Amino acid sequence: MLVKVGIILILLIGLIFFFWPGYPPNQFLMSFISKGSPQQQQVNNPQKDTGLENHQMPNLLNIEFKDGVDKGDETEMRKGFKLMDFTLNKLFGHSITKKSAIRVEASSSDSKFLDENGTITFVYQVLSQDWLLPKKIGSQYNMDMRSRAAAHEYIHLYQINEGCANLGSEGEKAKWFLEGVAEWLSYKAMEESGNLPFGFDGKKMILMQFQMGGGNVKLLNSYEKEISTDVSLYGYFALAVDYLVENTNIKALDNYCANIGKGQELSVAFQNAFGISLEKFYSDFEVYRKSL
Repeated sequence: MLVKVGIILILLIGLIFFFWPGYPPNQFLMSFISKGSPQQQQVNNPQKDTGLENHQMPNLLNIEFKDGVDKGDETEMRKGFKLMDFTLNKLFGHSITKKSAIRVEASSSDSKFLDENGTITFVYQVLSQDWLLPKKIGSQYNMDMRSRAAAHEYIHLYQINEGCANLGSEGEKAKWFLEGVAEWLSYKAMEESGNLPFGFDGKKMILMQFQMGGGNVKLLNSYEKEISTDVSLYGYFALAVDYLVENTNIKALDNYCANIGKGQELSVAFQNAFGISLEKFYSDFEVYRKSL
């Protein structure tokens, strides 16, 4: 009897010590509950044999970081570029198909795409809002999304290679689609590599981003010919792409881009790629959006 009482007392003292505020065990538990363990902070741990670790960037692409670029930013950018190139090859069977370059500079000028003697070049400015805004949002929500921001821009480089996006925004077809695909694919790449916060997948992140945008949006077809759009709308555009892919397939995103690159009109390229008229998609998506 005395032995049982002694065991019970030891257990009670141990539990009190473990849960007592301020003690290391309690701090660890609270951290575990609020943030998840190091393993749980990711949706899935990346599989060792995914091929990502050994993936080689295309020979057609040159990446250069100028003096003054923070080493931490460089690391996250390289991670995002590599992850997105790997994902494009995995989903579409290719990524960059033309001579291209990414030049990262420590300037507050706007980031931009341009043609440098036949090379499609993306000049990424780390002191511009293109880079600072994702860093700010990430710090607010305790999520480092720098690599996802880099992955988003890498999609635009791919889109220009394919011909469905232009070096300048003028004349682009379906601006919502270009930005929506860049958001959706970057989230998918982050999800499949295990780089999203614990408890989140790409769809949840997109829904959260859409809701954070305030929901004050126009009909989707209103953004076809926009030259520039506010980043608060990107969640809305990604939501449309998510709905589109759910009812077709991922490879159709690449087929659409190729169709536009071949000179097909927007409605024809869309119908050929997704097997649904653009008008019907707009109508169906609006019903879906209102149901959320």
